[in-house]
Amino acid sequence: MEEFLDALRDEDGRLRQALPVEGASGLTVLDCHCGNVLLFSQGSWDLVRNDLLAAKLPTHLLAQLEDGPCAAVMDAFDLRRELVNYKKVLLHLYAEARRIEGDLQRGMAFTFWQDPDIDTDMMAHLTANFEPEEDMLGKIATGETLSAQGGEVPVVHHKRLYMVVSRALMRHRGIERAVHDARDILKAICLTPRHPEGQRPRKLRGLPMSLYVDQAVRSASTMDPTLGRKDRNAASAEGSDTPDSDGAPSNGAKGGAAAAGAAMPDGAAAAAAESADDAVPLEERASRKPLDAVLSAVRGDLGWPAAAVAFLEQCLIARGGFKALAMVSELRAYHTVLQDLEPRIRSAIGRFRAADTAEQVRWRSWSRDSAVGDADRQFDLGNWLSAAVLRGRQILVLESAEAANVEHSRWVNRLLTRVDRLAAERRGVAASDDCGAAVRLFVAGDNIRRQLSCANVPKDFLLGGMTTAPRGVLRAVVQPAIDAAIVREGWPPRARAGGSRPRVRAYSAAAAADIATPLPPSARHTCADCSGRFDSVWVHAGVCAVCIEARRCAAIGTPKCIFDCKLAERCPHAGRCFVCDTPHSCEDGCRLGRGDGETVCATVNVLQPTLLCLDFDRTLCTTRNGGTPLPQSGRVKHTIDSELKAAAALHPSAHVVTRNSYKADIEAFLQQEGLPNMRVHVVPKKVPKGKFIFDTFFDAKVDAVAESGEAGTVQPMTCLFVDDDIRELVMDPWLRTDPRVHRIHFVRAL
Repeated sequence: MEEFLDALRDEDGRLRQALPVEGASGLTVLDCHCGNVLLFSQGSWDLVRNDLLAAKLPTHLLAQLEDGPCAAVMDAFDLRRELVNYKKVLLHLYAEARRIEGDLQRGMAFTFWQDPDIDTDMMAHLTANFEPEEDMLGKIATGETLSAQGGEVPVVHHKRLYMVVSRALMRHRGIERAVHDARDILKAICLTPRHPEGQRPRKLRGLPMSLYVDQAVRSASTMDPTLGRKDRNAASAEGSDTPDSDGAPSNGAKGGAAAAGAAMPDGAAAAAAESADDAVPLEERASRKPLDAVLSAVRGDLGWPAAAVAFLEQCLIARGGFKALAMVSELRAYHTVLQDLEPRIRSAIGRFRAADTAEQVRWRSWSRDSAVGDADRQFDLGNWLSAAVLRGRQILVLESAEAANVEHSRWVNRLLTRVDRLAAERRGVAASDDCGAAVRLFVAGDNIRRQLSCANVPKDFLLGGMTTAPRGVLRAVVQPAIDAAIVREGWPPRARAGGSRPRVRAYSAAAAADIATPLPPSARHTCADCSGRFDSVWVHAGVCAVCIEARRCAAIGTPKCIFDCKLAERCPHAGRCFVCDTPHSCEDGCRLGRGDGETVCATVNVLQPTLLCLDFDRTLCTTRNGGTPLPQSGRVKHTIDSELKAAAALHPSAHVVTRNSYKADIEAFLQQEGLPNMRVHVVPKKVPKGKFIFDTFFDAKVDAVAESGEAGTVQPMTCLFVDDDIRELVMDPWLRTDPRVHRIHFVRAL
């Protein structure tokens, strides 16, 4: 210990020379503070161990530290690794959920049928609404058989089909929101500040109100489940009730969460909220209690003097030990929020269930004793229908959200249990289940070289099956019904005397040309193949959904983009165009990935490229359209992406490759952000960035010598190019074909 303490005094400067240096910055853990903590390598106990050994800490004291107080830090690092992978798994699930939601929305729009007789239409809808889903599925098959034999499809059959699809969509939205919440909160936990003086992400500070599911529960609690649209609007006008579709923004929208800080990415929000010179209020900082408990044990149990404890604290902060401990604390608090949310969801469901049961009894009595066509009850029937639809929507959304939340809470608890199990294993207690240290729970695709771009999860992980369950409804019910209807009615469907599909918002060329047929403003998209007029739900890149599938079938095995894109690259492995079919990525085959700063950091760690090229506008910095990053009077202060900053700081050859002409301002901005050695290159107009990178960095002579295999030659350069504009990544033929170049389509706040 005496030699260690002598080294810490650093009277001759040898300690600073002995400690590991951070990349080109020349910093050591002795230089770490809140402003530059992101420039230090972190996330592993090995980094802390190397710093302590470099400071001449005896190995037996290091062993005491690892077996004693700092075992909690090592366990926290393990939990951090699992959390990082788990949130990536949730990101994959959320992206898949968004795609499925689009398919369900189209199916719901197509299957909605409106009969010209309003009474008949509403009676059929109410009949289908109060039928058990199992009975509806059996009757749907009977209805399709009658249709195939030439019989007219009854209105109630159309309503049953619509109810099956709409119920699947409502269930899916509940699961999607729960997955979205899980991803957002775990992402926020992983963005816990690395320094005790840093600010907690706004998502964490806003719990539980920053959860979309919590917002849905709060909204449901203000609703009267017996009120229809007319009554709800009247109550809303009086200020006693708030009409809401299902209590939360659909399709991942963040409108309702703005007050809780959900409308802005956590990293950008934190950076925009304060400057580096402003002190963060104590109540907005991550808790120091876990770190203080470790340091107190080192001081009391191991008898370390104050100077040694201070150096250990500096190492833990610089290498992510404080962050890892704070992440465990944040995860425990989040688990408590999930547990508190479950009874509130069940209470809301119970209230709507009780009202729905009572209304079903009332409906059976009314439908037996009443005749259709009573004019003085017509609006009441519509009000009754809207109330039934609202109840069903709330019940399905909340029930599916509860199921997904329970499953997610189970895995959060399992991760926390894993920390306790790891501590037990270090004490010599054998693990009795798969929570032990030797078993990885979640692995999500960063390993490009070994082509592990998929997500590996435990066998009893149910969230994946919950998210993709609607695919079965789409395959078994929706798509066959749409195909049969297209054969029977043509495409786009025409209005008929016996009924219509008013929510398809699709009109044939003949209907669009008919002056007597008024087209709604939303039907402004014309399909290039069938010449029909459509709203945005049905059209992508100027082609309707039905014609897109026909094009895909015809283009199998060909390299041509089905949308006739002239400058894009088509993925031969999935048959998708990177521009027209965006978002699409193919890391393994085409070397083109998609992700945020975290994805870039992970790719750099795995790929170890010799050259890192980063775009500036809307990638490294929040500037856009070639603006200056320096503060301007009356304008928002621009910020740097913290994860890209860390990747650039640790890489020995990181460069900015941009079309922004403010080169001097960019260099000054990078200097302010602690990246003084990062070179800035401005790409001339009309020159593809790929060609500029090749001409600037890739020496043809060096590559030719290296490929010849002569002794003593350097290996060919490898490059990772990151840009937010997909066109810059696919336009240049060299970028597409050279196996040394990997590309990432940068997207913020994934």
